Order: sequence, then C-alpha cells, then structure tokens
Amino acid sequence: MLRKVFVFILLSAGTALGQGSVVQVQYPVVNNTYRYDLQWTSDSSGDVVFTVHIISGIIRQVEFVPDGTAVPDDEYDVELLSSDSVDVLGGLGIDQSDTSALVGYIANPYYYDGREPLTLSVTNSGSETAGIFRFYMAPGGTGGSLPLTVDTLFVPSDIKMLLGDLGASAIYQRASDDALVLDTDGDSVNIVGDLEVDQNLNAVSGTYSLTLISETTFLAQGLIVATPQAVGCANNSVALVPAAITLVPTASYIEVTNLDPDGCTITLDEAGAVAGEQFEITILSTPGVSEVLILELPGVVDLAGVGDVTLTANNVIGFRYASTLNIFLERYRSIN
Repeated sequence: MLRKVFVFILLSAGTALGQGSVVQVQYPVVNNTYRYDLQWTSDSSGDVVFTVHIISGIIRQVEFVPDGTAVPDDEYDVELLSSDSVDVLGGLGIDQSDTSALVGYIANPYYYDGREPLTLSVTNSGSETAGIFRFYMAPGGTGGSLPLTVDTLFVPSDIKMLLGDLGASAIYQRASDDALVLDTDGDSVNIVGDLEVDQNLNAVSGTYSLTLISETTFLAQGLIVATPQAVGCANNSVALVPAAITLVPTASYIEVTNLDPDGCTITLDEAGAVAGEQFEITILSTPGVSEVLILELPGVVDLAGVGDVTLTANNVIGFRYASTLNIFLERYRSIN
C-alpha cells in the first residue's frame, strides 16, 4: 500500500546581523503528530535567531544534532523562547556537544497554543557553523482519552475544579495558577503545564470519558453536571416598582428566583468575563403574573430582536461572551 507523505519546507535567511539562517522542514509522523527540523547555520557572530512557524500542540521530545562538516563550537547553546523570552526547553539545549547528538525529553511538556510565536535562539556556536534542532509536536494536551471517575470526598487543598479521580490520585485545576495537576496521595505533579480549563465537571459522582482536544476544549462522554449559580431577586416592598439586581455570571448554569410581586429587572455585568464563556439562565419562579426583565445594554448585552427581553417561570435564555466585541450575545431563548 502506498502512503503519501507531505513535507512542508520554510526557508529563512537572516537579514540583520546576528540572525544567521534556518531551513524549517515539517514532516507528518502519525496520529496528527509532526516532526519539525530546524536546520540552522550561524552567522559570523555564531548566533541564530529565527521565528518558528508551527501548529499548536505539545512539545515533549527534542533532538540536538551538530553538523559533521560545519562543526559548531563545543558547549554551544540552543533555546526555544516563548513570547516572554522564557526557554520552553527548560535549559535542555544548554552546553551541547560539538560531536554527539542528544535526544532529550522536556521535564515539563510545553503546550503551545499558536497565539504567540516561538523563537529559535542558537548562541556560542562559532562563525558559520551548522546543526539541526528537531522536536516533535503532538496534538492536544494528553493525546488520548482519560476514563475519569469523580469522587465527591476528594478535596485537594488548592483546588479550583475537580476533573477526575484515578483511584489513589485525582486530576484537578489548581486555583493558584490554573495549572492542570495530577495529585497522587497529596503530592501534586504538574502534568500538562499552564492550562486554562473551561469545561466544568464539578465534584459530582459519576464516570466520564474525557478527551483533551485543544487548550480549552474537551470531548466528554457521559452526564456532565454543572453546579448552579443561585440568584435571588428579593422583594423591595415598593408597590408597582420591580426589584432590580446586577448579575455577574460565575457558572455555566444560573437559576433565578424572583420574590417581588412587581417583577425583577436584571442587569448583566461583564466583570471578569472571559472570551468564549457560555452560560444559561433559567427562571425558576416568579410570583403571580410578575415577570423578569433582562436589560439590553449597549456595549455589554446584545439581545436578539429589539430591546429588553421579558421572561416568566420556566423560561430559559443562553449567552456567549464574544471576544472581539467584548459583549454578551444572546445565543438562544426558550419560552416554555
């Protein structure tokens, strides 16, 4: 059986002093994993600076290969820098041999989301020397499915979101820095790095099959239970004047109970809103024929149709926070 393999080659020659030149070659490997070869040649100062063009994914395995002809100086340095000038290789490429190749594994696998460029930096290699920096980019965050059982009794000391119980260990999102953590008998080990997770399974007993698709996207099989944000609209005891509240969404599912017989007016507040967040509001109850009014607010809330929306008991409305507009957009409405 013949298999077609597509290789992407990117050529770059430095135009400023101290940049050198790089040929970037991309090879598909297996299961959406790619191998990247950065074939570098230093300039007269012994340096290379190159902006790397890659897809998003996890970098785990890397290789440093000195050229056999244009041999670099011993203890030359290779770094892969983030937009904040942090070496995502964790210093693995420092003091490389001039004659021996090295295959290494990053201690903390680096998740690259594709939003900011990475930069290859080679220094101390000598004038017009060469080599290859090779790395493998795996898709997603874990590269597979995790069968997770959530235990309501497991409460790590620094937990923002419980994602799964693996028997003696658990996976959770750490509150202090939003990292995804595997906790084994209380010993926390960062397994994915700085990962913001927006799929909230909460601490509800049950079994799930969870696949990490990208930085904040999960494919879940099984019942996902969201802990509701309970919102009350108290009776203001003023005749013919509806009560009024400001609602800051903090959960994906919000339940509103109105106690004012003249109705309730809700103003959505975008404080702390994150691009792409979604939430649903359900009106649990409202006395008599009173109604709940959600206000349309220019620059904050954009409702379908014209003007405010009026809801009664058992009505549902959904919103998404749009990244480019910085506004809550109505996604759907159910008048039951």
